[in-house]
Amino acid sequence: MFQIGCLFFASLVFGDWVFEENKALILSSERNLPILAVFLAEEGCCWSDQLKTELLKKPEFIKELSQEMILWQVFLKQKKEIRDKYQVQEYPLILLLDPKGREFARLNFIPLDHNLLKELLSSLIDDFSTICSLIDADFEEEEWQRMYQKASRLSPSYFKEEILREGLKKEKGCFFHLEKYAQLLQEKGSDHPYVLKFKKKILRKDKTHQLGANAHLASIEFHDRDRKGRSFDKTIEPLLEYLHKAAFAEPQYCWEIELLLGQFLWKKNRLEKAREYLLLAYEHAPGPFKLQLQEICQLEDLERQ
Repeated sequence: MFQIGCLFFASLVFGDWVFEENKALILSSERNLPILAVFLAEEGCCWSDQLKTELLKKPEFIKELSQEMILWQVFLKQKKEIRDKYQVQEYPLILLLDPKGREFARLNFIPLDHNLLKELLSSLIDDFSTICSLIDADFEEEEWQRMYQKASRLSPSYFKEEILREGLKKEKGCFFHLEKYAQLLQEKGSDHPYVLKFKKKILRKDKTHQLGANAHLASIEFHDRDRKGRSFDKTIEPLLEYLHKAAFAEPQYCWEIELLLGQFLWKKNRLEKAREYLLLAYEHAPGPFKLQLQEICQLEDLERQ
């Protein structure tokens, strides 16, 4: 989306900070560059003062970043319209905007090392450009899954939702359906008719039990109940139900549920049962994972106890 490259920038004069929104938008549109908008307090904010002194006024910072973005500095005093438009509730704050002024990333934590900040900003811009290109491209399932996870770093949810919508329509697997199921659980609860219907749809997509739909559903339901503070027995119910009823059809995923259950039991100080499930997970795990499990769970110590 953005033309970032040596040839493009060879003809540009290094920029400086601009202080008017219209000027930033015009330059961004003319040069097809994103806008780095930095919102600061004019006085009385030690964090804003530190950011200006240690970063924003540094010539090397301005020179490097002006090659890749339009630098717009905003002092918030007497600018209620700007605060409301960009939903600025605390400062200092950095936003990345596209040439139409639409926010695509928000940084509340700002590293004062200009190399770290530049690396972070460049990474976010690359993700945004890739996602915009992806939405207009042919559907490739693994690439869309990867970009869906990257979209979580960007501030507007519509990028993630757009990828999710396309994934639900086109995928052969069940990754996006499982993501949607997790959303529905959080919004509507497990007993809602639409949620139950959607769960059945996922299970129909995995009739041969090669995708591990039952195991993934059990994990999603467990995490949802844990986040919502359900009772201990209710929280682990999906995991136990999977092990008792569905594990025989998906033996390749059984160890992951045993590990999840063992770790949760250990956290809740149910040590005897935790050892039992952790050792089962180790026993059932594929070879490449056994050493990793041994390190994570200290299984040699467990076996001796």
